[in-house]
Amino acid sequence: MSNHLIVVGAGIVGLANAWEAARKGWRVTVVERDSMARGASVRNFGMFSPICQPPGRSLELALSSRDRWLEITAEAGLWNNPGGKAFLALQEDEMQVMLEFSQMDFANAYEASFLSASEMQDCCPVARKDKVLGGLFLATEMNIDPRQAISVIPNWLGDAFRVEFYFDTPVIKTNTGEVVLANGNRLGADLVIVCSGTDTGYLYPGLLEEQGVQRCKLQMMRTVQQATDFSMGPMVAGGMSMGHYKPFSACPSLPALMARYQSEEPELVRYGIHAMASQSSGGELVMGDSHLYDDEITPFDIEVIDLCIINRLREMIDVPDWTIAERWHGMYMKHPEKTHLILPVNESTYVISATGGTGMTLAFGVAQACWNSGSFESDIGGRLL
Repeated sequence: MSNHLIVVGAGIVGLANAWEAARKGWRVTVVERDSMARGASVRNFGMFSPICQPPGRSLELALSSRDRWLEITAEAGLWNNPGGKAFLALQEDEMQVMLEFSQMDFANAYEASFLSASEMQDCCPVARKDKVLGGLFLATEMNIDPRQAISVIPNWLGDAFRVEFYFDTPVIKTNTGEVVLANGNRLGADLVIVCSGTDTGYLYPGLLEEQGVQRCKLQMMRTVQQATDFSMGPMVAGGMSMGHYKPFSACPSLPALMARYQSEEPELVRYGIHAMASQSSGGELVMGDSHLYDDEITPFDIEVIDLCIINRLREMIDVPDWTIAERWHGMYMKHPEKTHLILPVNESTYVISATGGTGMTLAFGVAQACWNSGSFESDIGGRLL
């Protein structure tokens, strides 16, 4: 009889581990408290974004994750746009940082190209001709529709690998070799992987906080469906994003740029706003985002954040219809230094969390590395699979 894995949580981290285990011949059960995953995995741009990861092991995990995404989108029939991401420069100091990045030794790993204004127009048709001076294009970036992916992948895993899903089934406790459900039933397993994001504290109060993990809230929006013949081309980001992504920290001119933002646009800095946009499979424009941490977080969204995001994007790009159809906020767990955490709870249970808003980018690579190596690496030790 094959080994049995129970995954708690049907978000992208949970689905990635379910897939890898099933490929290895394990019997897999996924237990999800809602009718489908409703956390961070559906509340994002769908940006597969290696630029979120610094050169080295983290970038390697992201690029291996890209291969898995291309595989699963083809096999499961998911929409994806491998068209890259354009960083649009509105001022010369932004152009300077982008130029410096393109000249770094590690830039080739991100397939980075520095573009003039005319080259950017050819690459990114929505870039405003009267505003955009040029910028940086990253070919490794890819767009997925997160709502479609989280909905379709469970059905595909069930059909292709006989992965069993229990939806609307909260887990209230994990013991060695089993999970306890809210209805009192118990499911036994050789291994339990808990991938429950911000809900992890309900099962293990204080576990993530003891590791220095923070909660982060972001606000996002989606427009109405754009005209059927409209395509924005690559995803877009602005200069503020360079202060948020670690690879840009190697650029000598970045501190001066961030100082200008602090002086001229303190509201954007205050709320951690860096304007980005992608286009979903249905043609809507997805826009965001912002960053508030721990005690700054309230249940209530801040209107000025949405206005700042829209105003900055309107400086960067032209789109047919800016009418907002949906607004929401997401929440994720972030470690101040590590890209993710794998923590043992008991000899047969591990928590995988704190992917820091980059679960769409890292989940498949992290899962693949664990299952291929035969152990879940952690600060405390690994478990042989």
